[in-house]
Amino acid sequence: MTMDTEYGYGVARSPEPRRHLLPPVLRAPFEARTFREFGYLLLSLPISIVLFVWAVTAVSLSAGLLVTFIGIPLMAVALLGCRAFGVMERARARVLLGVEIAEPQPVRSRGGLMSWIGGVLKSGVSWRHLLYSVLHFPWALFAFCTTLPIWLTGWALFTYPVWQWVFPMYAGQAGLQLYGDDHHNVYLDSPGRIALTSLVGLLITLAVPWLIRGFAVMDRVMVIGLLGPSHLEERVTELESDRGVVVDTSAADLRRIERDLHDGAQARLVALAMDLGLAKEKLSDCATWPAASTRPSSPTAASTRPSPPSPPAARSRCRSRWTCRPGRSRRSRASRTSPSPSCSRTSASTAARAGPPSTCGGPATA
Repeated sequence: MTMDTEYGYGVARSPEPRRHLLPPVLRAPFEARTFREFGYLLLSLPISIVLFVWAVTAVSLSAGLLVTFIGIPLMAVALLGCRAFGVMERARARVLLGVEIAEPQPVRSRGGLMSWIGGVLKSGVSWRHLLYSVLHFPWALFAFCTTLPIWLTGWALFTYPVWQWVFPMYAGQAGLQLYGDDHHNVYLDSPGRIALTSLVGLLITLAVPWLIRGFAVMDRVMVIGLLGPSHLEERVTELESDRGVVVDTSAADLRRIERDLHDGAQARLVALAMDLGLAKEKLSDCATWPAASTRPSSPTAASTRPSPPSPPAARSRCRSRWTCRPGRSRRSRASRTSPSPSCSRTSASTAARAGPPSTCGGPATA
């Protein structure tokens, strides 16, 4: 059953407990749980007899033959038979006792007959199944001989007013004989004795279901403790599961880091290549724009005729790339052929031939 909330999601709501008109003490003899547990106790006796006979016979035979090689495989077969009966007992406990029991660890073997035999003999689950087969028989016998007679006696006494008429009609006596000897006999034949007998039977009938549940609790403990997985195995399984989760998480993180490193380095390399391309383009523009200008034929013409204007793009690139240091003269046209990168004064003949000094961004106008 689900319940809608203000956010639009359905929230699971536990079913409301069923209301009973009678208290648990009065309705216990008529509940289905009582009959299921009572049936479990009744079935336990014949099943435990078979288990006990198998365990004692097979283990005794294999133990006697351990001096030979045949005893070891027979011991493995005996333990395997106990494990097979354990599967049946777990299924019976799930159906009749309502116990959820996990399956124990299977036999671990690396392959081959000898490896399988060694796995069966070294498994603690196999020996716990053998212990259950031996211990369950006396307990099942005690539970069977206790619950069945008391259960039948309680119901018989409780319903005594119904079938009391059988004694005077067919047995030749007034009622159920409570005490008798050669001189005195006590029969449950009066209305008061009949009512008292029925009341005693009612009390026994109301008490037997709780006795059955106590026996069933002990059976649950035996089944869970001896036929289920041990706490060590559960802990090992939990640690293996946690280890698998940690390994998967670490692998995912490692793949993410590798992907990030690869993509980041590639992006940086592309950006560096673009920066280098732009720098190369600026250097080529700065080195080629003065060659396009027309050189004067004589110093007189150079002094009278203005130089052609430099391209704006080239001038801006060259000015941004080549800037004279403070306190020094700017680079002249003739200084570009000098191997020295710094701005310096040229000789008089070079200055007369090249004209007045100009900035790196282009020749000065007259």
